[in-house]
Amino acid sequence: MITSLRNIAVTLVAACTIASVSAAAPSHVDITWMSIANMYFEVGALGILTYMLVLGPVVAKTRRWLVFGSVQLQPSEFVKLVVALLVAKIFAESKKD
Repeated sequence: MITSLRNIAVTLVAACTIASVSAAAPSHVDITWMSIANMYFEVGALGILTYMLVLGPVVAKTRRWLVFGSVQLQPSEFVKLVVALLVAKIFAESKKD
């Protein structure tokens, strides 16, 4: 119980810190590097999904997990982040027009 309350408190402090730092950041910062990085993320996400479809290991009769020794990861979590970045990029470019 105490551990979960401590985790919640740390999460709230981190969220407030991130929110205050991002609110104080200047809005005129050049972030063209992000569009280049986003392209690599998109290609990487497609590569991971293609690998999982073709060569992914079967775990519990599904091909949803990447296995690195004793660690198993779901690539869909990475792809969700990439899709969110892609949608944000699309909305930002539509506002420029």
